[in-house]
Amino acid sequence: MKTTYTIAGINKGDVSALPRSGITIDGIASNKIILLDSIPSNVSFVQFTETTNGQELYGYEGNGKYEFTSSLPSEPALVSFIGLAFDELGPGEEFSTTFQVQINPGASDTVQNR
Repeated sequence: MKTTYTIAGINKGDVSALPRSGITIDGIASNKIILLDSIPSNVSFVQFTETTNGQELYGYEGNGKYEFTSSLPSEPALVSFIGLAFDELGPGEEFSTTFQVQINPGASDTVQNR
């Protein structure tokens, strides 16, 4: 069985969000604004289905917290966290992303994304 998660937000501040250093995308150091989300226990990542702003990123168990690839891996179930990267996120700028996960066989009856 598959389920879908949506993450949405807005910069409610009156200034642009500041990028952080130490982000690595496809082995290249970058300064980006980053949103992270861990894939919950008992599910496997399938794919992003829609993103309205930001660059979709994939992270793996054992990678650093801010180490990503930008291409969907051949084995999406190995993705343990995802990210959205922004060069800039100005005041009032919105973003959203929707992604699918597969509920793993034998999973408990409750899956939570915190």
